Amino acid sequence: MVTFLPVGTLINIGYKNSMLIVKKGNMMASKRRLRVINVLDPEYYADAHIKGSINVPLKELKDFAQHTDKQTPIVVYCASYECPMSKQAWHVLHELGFQDLYAYEGGINEWYRGGFPTEGPHAQKYLHADIAPSAKADETLQTITMQELKAKMEKEGLI
Repeated sequence: MVTFLPVGTLINIGYKNSMLIVKKGNMMASKRRLRVINVLDPEYYADAHIKGSINVPLKELKDFAQHTDKQTPIVVYCASYECPMSKQAWHVLHELGFQDLYAYEGGINEWYRGGFPTEGPHAQKYLHADIAPSAKADETLQTITMQELKAKMEKEGLI
């Protein structure tokens, strides 16, 4: 569905507080833009998150999904390879019908240690730990690497 709106219209394009103002002419409100989602609790998101990402705690993910086009490209991430929340989030969204969906299993730990853009005070100890991928992989999971995620985010103008 495509909706055209008049100049000056406010559009909620993200989860909770993201707003867009239509500035010139008419604009489609249904643009499917990449969503990079930190599924950790808000206090961990506030401490450190990938720049350009949004926080949708795992317990709120189904609500978020109800208000999101199933064609929206989504990458979910959590703390690190040791954190199971990105896998859980991927499975929740996949079961709800999302297909353009990836889990970034390295999480904020790998992203931060890789020197990529982050926001927050970075006080949590796990951010500074050397955490390697597990040898046991979830074969059903569609994953994305740090470099692939960086390229997608740059293409979308998120970083």
